[in-house]
Amino acid sequence: MRCQVLTDAWSQVVWVSLKPMFHTFNKFETAFQQGTTDGANLANPIWDKGIRGQGQVIGIADTGIDMDNCYFNQPLTSNMFCRGTGVVTDSDGCYDPTKKIVSYRSFSNTNMADHSYSSGHGTHVSGSAAGKDGDSVENGAAPEARISFDDIDDADASSLEVPYDLEDHLFIHSYTTAGARIHSNSWGAPSAGLYNELAMELDSFIYDHDDMLILFAAGNAGPDFQTIGNPGTAKNCLTVGAAHNFDAAYAANNRAQYGRETTYAYWASKGPTADGRMKPELSCIGDIVRSAYSDPMRGCTASGQTTLMEGTSMATPICAGGAALVRQYFTEGWWASGAKDLSKGFAPKSALLKAVMINSAATNTLDYWFKGADGAWEWYDTTGQPETGAGFGNVDLSAVLWFGPAESPGRGLVAVNDDAVEHGVYRQYCVQVSGSMRATVVWTDPPGFPGSTKNLINDLDLIVVAPDGTQLLGNSFGNAGVTADRVNNVEHVSVSGSGLYKVRVGGADVPYYTQSFSLVIAGEIVREEVDCSAAGYLDGAPEEAVLCAGGMNYYTGSSTPPDLNAPAGQAIKGMTITDS
Repeated sequence: MRCQVLTDAWSQVVWVSLKPMFHTFNKFETAFQQGTTDGANLANPIWDKGIRGQGQVIGIADTGIDMDNCYFNQPLTSNMFCRGTGVVTDSDGCYDPTKKIVSYRSFSNTNMADHSYSSGHGTHVSGSAAGKDGDSVENGAAPEARISFDDIDDADASSLEVPYDLEDHLFIHSYTTAGARIHSNSWGAPSAGLYNELAMELDSFIYDHDDMLILFAAGNAGPDFQTIGNPGTAKNCLTVGAAHNFDAAYAANNRAQYGRETTYAYWASKGPTADGRMKPELSCIGDIVRSAYSDPMRGCTASGQTTLMEGTSMATPICAGGAALVRQYFTEGWWASGAKDLSKGFAPKSALLKAVMINSAATNTLDYWFKGADGAWEWYDTTGQPETGAGFGNVDLSAVLWFGPAESPGRGLVAVNDDAVEHGVYRQYCVQVSGSMRATVVWTDPPGFPGSTKNLINDLDLIVVAPDGTQLLGNSFGNAGVTADRVNNVEHVSVSGSGLYKVRVGGADVPYYTQSFSLVIAGEIVREEVDCSAAGYLDGAPEEAVLCAGGMNYYTGSSTPPDLNAPAGQAIKGMTITDS
């Protein structure tokens, strides 16, 4: 390799690195994501409500799609092919909203003659996200969603043809031309958990397009820690690990079982990132995944249409399809009464979708195998608490999405789509809890800088105050005396008990202007009016800031906090919190 230094421009260069080599890293899986806990008794209750991905477009970048496979059933002659970086417009013949695959874009070095026949990776992940073959039990997680596809299969098959500028050359096409607001990526490059320029580009894109949730596979470099691939180390994307399948899935596919049922897959990459952030945030099932198969035959045939694969590559599109169901839940107004009501629909921020997914996963924390200092296998029991190596847990959307008092008895949902705080200011939300409650805050942070020891720019705090005055900090996971989280842009608290709980989101360190955030509160929430102001708390946040399901009313507050004391005398940077 030969390098040339341009001396006249050198004073403007702040970061130099090599271009990485990128590589690719449903029957049971979709049921588990919708609340099934028994592999012998599968159910899809969210599908049964009619939420199957209608009106949603999922962007996917991968090795190509065998488009006339039965799960897409789209003859090659009817596809919307185009080539180029950036936004390739509809006038270029690159978009047709009536097709299952609404757009199929390639790049300068894409192997367009292959269409994924050699590996089938792109076909498989696309099938897991949105494939549909009638009422097949192997349909994808969002079978009625459509796909905007970027073919990044390299012509020499040694790696992937990923555009170097992710921000301006990759995601913008699906976002602008096809209207995709979910994007699934089952590829990456080894990075030892480092935050590099690709992670920065990804964070920058999401920061500028904060209504698009982008998912990345964590990688398959386990069982070691700090093995998350890049750009999955970015703050604002949702990084996905993998869980082992149900016992029944192994038996049904005549496969030897090598992992405990629905635990974290030993081969899946683990966190934390190099700067200590929790990655992956969550998992979906990623082994013994049966999905669409790629073959050189033309047409949809009765046999040879599915195959088994495993990896975080397989888990990521299942999670992406689940995110599409969550987005439909909000765009169609289900949150308001538990039934579809388009007049109540709204376009959720990516932070809200991410918060819902994480809040649901926290009900299914994942134990895992790892190698100890002596190289021997050891079993780690999370004791029901999230953990920086494997994230918050395995997605279960039924734990969060609310469908009215008859269908979701004793539960409620508060979803704050877009609120904001300044430095030293907090927002407060009061809820009556009858048993247990989970609160998750997510904010889309400005991009960090490659090589920094800390990549968080704006630091918010989640504080939950129990009826007895006990305070729990975000990501303390029930441990008293734990210091406030200073590295993650996701914070979560789970509590058990009854009474009035105060959920606060505060600007601990917001150096410039304000920081927007999304908040999800779910669990056993009493469906009655809760008045924070009657208890001496400020009231008057904008009504549109908070969306409530479960028939409960909401009250929020905003104030520069008084001179308060933090738990056990601990000062929280930029603000101090106690029971008021």
